[in-house]
Amino acid sequence: MEGKAKYTVITKIIGIFMVLLGITGIYFLNDIENMSLVLWHLMYILFIPVGGILNIFDFVKTTYCSKFACFSYAVALIFRVFFDIAIVQKMHWDFLLILAVALSLSILRFRSVSKAIQSKEASPVPVRTGFERKTYVVDNSKPECQVGIIRESRASGCASALTIYVDDIKTTTLNNGKMTKLSLSPGKHVIGFSTIGCKIKTIALELAPGSNANIMCRTTLSGIEAVLTSVDVCSLAGSQQPAQSTSGGSGCLVVIFVIILLFALGILSIKFTVFFVPIR
Repeated sequence: MEGKAKYTVITKIIGIFMVLLGITGIYFLNDIENMSLVLWHLMYILFIPVGGILNIFDFVKTTYCSKFACFSYAVALIFRVFFDIAIVQKMHWDFLLILAVALSLSILRFRSVSKAIQSKEASPVPVRTGFERKTYVVDNSKPECQVGIIRESRASGCASALTIYVDDIKTTTLNNGKMTKLSLSPGKHVIGFSTIGCKIKTIALELAPGSNANIMCRTTLSGIEAVLTSVDVCSLAGSQQPAQSTSGGSGCLVVIFVIILLFALGILSIKFTVFFVPIR
């Protein structure tokens, strides 16, 4: 399986925030009477929403979006520092910090996308991406085996579902704190787990005819962990109604977005007159 680029969700949230930041900055240009100051502000303000849009439309196909997002934020930061030193003669560190954070995250995203693309190009054989829905076929000539998988409920990684693969074939997804049960043929199998921004984790199983196996998986700050567990997940998952959904979860992502939005609105209403209109 190919590696996946990191920082996808956080750079898109930053992108939305920076678009709002840039639009608000352009709006406050109406309060500046000096035309030369308006031109100075435009020299960096216009690069801010451009960087945000590039963050939002950054998909792991090419490095162009992530590369030019870095360029946009770098230009905006350089112009703003020069403006504070040469024109205002006062450093506005809070605004410079926001630009620096956006630039740093975009650089990390660019490096991650570059590695993911290089890994894909270096692969000697075609690999299944798992985006297409495929059905894992069980050999009914032998007693089938059950594999129960439970995902430990954790705050880290709760914004996205875990994608579960059996021998490189996508079978289902697992939301935070949920469990599911797979029916497999006896023999050797490789169970894989992946989610946005995490390296794929695999665990190998040797299943005897009619046997069961149970796996506990979780997302951590360092990636995905998956281990065999003594918990009888097969029985617990079999009693679950309704069955585990195959759609990804986004509840925590909504909460994170709301928090970011509230924070942005607070800045919009309190500090933007200082950020964008230090001189009248």
